[in-house]
Amino acid sequence: MKELKENEDMVIVRADKGNAAVIMDRVRYDRKITDMLQDAETYTQLRINPLAKTQKNLNAFISNLQKENKVTTGDVFKLKSSDAIIPRLRIAEGA
Repeated sequence: MKELKENEDMVIVRADKGNAAVIMDRVRYDRKITDMLQDAETYTQLRINPLAKTQKNLNAFISNLQKENKVTTGDVFKLKSSDAIIPRLRIAEGA
């Protein structure tokens, strides 16, 4: 497994279903991801990052739940979001 991880021509990803790993050729994987992201019926490129606004709204909602005694302080600590970042997907150039 260590040799596969070190092989830059291969990529190891978690399978969609089950607790399994899938090993794919990197070029094929990058091409597949690129094709998926270019599907305009499924994905839309956003002009602005909605994360900060979404995080602010979520935290306000959780605070209101706490004021209404619907969640505990411990729950608030677990539920509130801070320093959220957008996931990054690395695709090799030329894919």
